[in-house]
Amino acid sequence: AGNAYITVDFHQVNDRRPYVYKTADYGQTWTKIVSGIPESPLSYAHCVREDPVRPGLLYLGTENALYVSFDDGLNWQPFQNNLPPAPVHWIEVQEHFNDLVVGTYGRGFWIMDDLTPLQQFEEVLQEGNAHLFKPRAAYRFRPITRPMSSSYFAAYDPTAGENPPYGASINYWLDREPEETVSVEILDGNGTVVRTLREPGKIGVNRVWWDLQNELSSEIRLRTSPPYAPEVELGPERWR
Repeated sequence: AGNAYITVDFHQVNDRRPYVYKTADYGQTWTKIVSGIPESPLSYAHCVREDPVRPGLLYLGTENALYVSFDDGLNWQPFQNNLPPAPVHWIEVQEHFNDLVVGTYGRGFWIMDDLTPLQQFEEVLQEGNAHLFKPRAAYRFRPITRPMSSSYFAAYDPTAGENPPYGASINYWLDREPEETVSVEILDGNGTVVRTLREPGKIGVNRVWWDLQNELSSEIRLRTSPPYAPEVELGPERWR
């Protein structure tokens, strides 16, 4: 209660410095919070947003970058990843799926899937060299394909979006390079391992997607010709 954050934009009067402020007393006093944002012709701020799950976790959009602060705006650091240096005009956290949605100028919408690692990051500092973040809810669904009778289909559609990988996102932290391949085991309700995912792993936050399936079965090899098509012969390895 009493906390609020604002951005002020003066670039149209040629003041392109970032102006971001915080109040903790219902607006009676304001504190400027821009440490870590380098000043440039494109550093003026557009939008600031507080994370709905973790208080003091802030996201900031400027004319050419996205920033994050873990300490209520005392320090900012770049949060660009693969986002191009586009103007970030608006920021929302989609609370049900816990995704960060960014509206840019001229490049559309960008979504960072699953903010769980950022929201739970303080647990990493307490536990040490490895940490498994509590995963968000995952959903099993059947995708709807475009009907063949559709009157519109374009092989290249510049307005089309990109969905995240299907399944559950599993996030973990490593503070050093692993000496061997990292294994992530999926257990059912009885504690039985149903799937093992292996990947190289790296320092920092790692994410692996589980497609909600059990261990894949071995390849099915048919060793007889079809009853309705005896002319179909087996290959040199005696299967088809």
